[in-house]
Amino acid sequence: MPKRPRRRLINHKRVATAARANPRRWLLAGTYRTRSTAQTMACTVRTGYGPYSDGGFQAVARDLGDETGLYVRYVGGAR
Repeated sequence: MPKRPRRRLINHKRVATAARANPRRWLLAGTYRTRSTAQTMACTVRTGYGPYSDGGFQAVARDLGDETGLYVRYVGGAR
């Protein structure tokens, strides 16, 4: 069985900065091969981990066919 090509990592710091610059607009942060991984990352964003630590972020995982997209938006919070 051939190996899958390596995927580009998602720069969550860049995603968080872009979301803050475009409040209330959903941004596609990136895609994941499995729905469970995307859902775990959405939970991580919502709980304020890493670059999302100042709170005010929403995140959802959406099916995109053979991948699952992670969508993030900034709705405000303590800074």
